[in-house]
Amino acid sequence: MKKSKKKKKGYFNHKRVKAISFYIIISCIVLAVVISNLRVWQVLDPGIFWQLLISFAILAVGSALFTIVNGLFRTKK
Repeated sequence: MKKSKKKKKGYFNHKRVKAISFYIIISCIVLAVVISNLRVWQVLDPGIFWQLLISFAILAVGSALFTIVNGLFRTKK
């Protein structure tokens, strides 16, 4: 009798990587909205605002790219 093996997808656990990336990206979006509102109310300096916004964008894009690259590493059976 043949045992069915699950096809391993990704170097790391793909489901867990996707979940973590989702939460990181959502957190970055929410924080970007918060700092945008603080900038509109002139609570934040423009320099700090742009540094924070770019940092959140880098985190979000990096998480998305890591998820994509992890999905490309599949074990072939």
